[in-house]
Amino acid sequence: MQGLVFLGDRQLRLEAFPDPQPGPGEVLIKIARAAVCGTDIHKYRAPAEYVERLADGSPLIVGHEPAGWVAALGEGVTGLKVGSRVLLAGVLGCGRCAWCRQGYNTACEQGVSGLGWKRHGCDATAIVWPAGNVFVLPEAMSLETATLLTCAGGTAYTALREADLGGEDRLAIVGLGPVGQCLLILAKSLGVRTVGIDVVSRRLEQALSLGLDCAVDATGEDPVAAVRRWSGGRGCEVVAECVGLAQTRHQALEMAATRGRVAFAGLGSEPLTLSADRFFIGGQIRLIGIAATPLRYFPALIQRTVEYNLPFERLITHRFALEQAEEAFAVMESGQSGKVLFEVAEAL
Repeated sequence: MQGLVFLGDRQLRLEAFPDPQPGPGEVLIKIARAAVCGTDIHKYRAPAEYVERLADGSPLIVGHEPAGWVAALGEGVTGLKVGSRVLLAGVLGCGRCAWCRQGYNTACEQGVSGLGWKRHGCDATAIVWPAGNVFVLPEAMSLETATLLTCAGGTAYTALREADLGGEDRLAIVGLGPVGQCLLILAKSLGVRTVGIDVVSRRLEQALSLGLDCAVDATGEDPVAAVRRWSGGRGCEVVAECVGLAQTRHQALEMAATRGRVAFAGLGSEPLTLSADRFFIGGQIRLIGIAATPLRYFPALIQRTVEYNLPFERLITHRFALEQAEEAFAVMESGQSGKVLFEVAEAL
């Protein structure tokens, strides 16, 4: 089989790997579609000495947003059949600790691994994956939509659920990249009023076309003041920060109403200095960290997407073959695209 690996400093290569075989409890998946995530760009830029590898030092296939079909079942696998179209939940826990047993595998007490992280990823022609992390697609769901749910859509849905977003709330979305726009799509299906903040005009325009009620260009106005103005001075009941910078995280807290809920859904490493007395004691704000998508949320997300015919596929702006990976990553890194998709195969 073929798999994409990073070499460091924006260099990558499509390499040949042995064809995988499913073991007990595992499923062989032929990859049909795989999307590029913003976290992939961070790894793509890393110097060669920081490129992730498998435990034995061998090259690691990248990617964590796949959809495809079942090609073979390992011993003991039930509830799946060859030929079924599926998406893969990319985070693996131990399956035995208290959190895993509740479906919160992303909080596994034994630590987690995942697609493209300690294990081979999905930017490849095939992959073996545990059956418990494989979800069958409804007939009405496209493979393209399924890739959006694996990471961006799943992260957005997790933020929605963990922040208890409801129809009477006002939602501020800080950062209208794929996660922010997926959250917008989900929020509009609940009837939530929304304000979105970004510095890229293309993203603001697309968000407005998806139903955003108020767009704030942070290059030209103070985003906190704009959100406060839009909300009648009160702030928003829910704020989702989807960027990961210290500045935007602090702004998200400033945008929240008293007793509001703030979800940090953007990855970042900058230290954040803030007043706990002001925000958490005086403001009674609840801060929630969002780490990918727990297994327990996938069935409801899949069901809502189909029942409400949610337009996640509109976020895809570019499509490439795996052999065009250099061009695909250059486009994604430019910041001028939506979701970038690899079209790996068409049929079983």
